[in-house]
Amino acid sequence: KISFLTSFKILKDTFNKEEKTIIVKCNHISKHFVYFALGNIKEINGKKCIIKLLKVSGTIKRLKKFISQKYP
Repeated sequence: KISFLTSFKILKDTFNKEEKTIIVKCNHISKHFVYFALGNIKEINGKKCIIKLLKVSGTIKRLKKFISQKYP
């Protein structure tokens, strides 16, 4: 039997409505499980969607900087 605990947090205050980006926070141990889970979401509230990973970073600060440079 394989058992694991994974946790992640969707940082709602980082949502960019125009570019449809958001930051998801998790620890380095859980990241592969979170990638898998997010990649398997095909529908949100009855609407089809594709979730695409843009960047992985060690800090939220660097992700915010990346997003602000990519989507000024």
